[in-house]
Amino acid sequence: MYFYSGLLLNKYFLPVRQYLFYAGDGNQSINNSLQMFDAVSFQYFLFDFRRIAYQDLLTHPAVAVFAVLANFGNQSNEKAIETIVGAIKQKTPDPLALSRYAVQLQILSE
Repeated sequence: MYFYSGLLLNKYFLPVRQYLFYAGDGNQSINNSLQMFDAVSFQYFLFDFRRIAYQDLLTHPAVAVFAVLANFGNQSNEKAIETIVGAIKQKTPDPLALSRYAVQLQILSE
């Protein structure tokens, strides 16, 4: 990330923000910073998918595929997955794009 941050900052003069999405089963114990050398450190925003309601991720198909990692609340797994797939189908008229989202859903749900 050090290399890419330098390139982006040099070319576009924009700050680089890093995000880490945690999708583990246990309690996350990951620090939100990394110290490489005395003068080089990285900070990133940490998001725990279990704290995000899956309904909040149904805004766009590219985001909705990550809803399978989010918190289903009191809904059954089957009902939540049905809702996620329905939202993706409703917002994806292109069959090729829909098949790509289906593959992504399958990979993320394993």
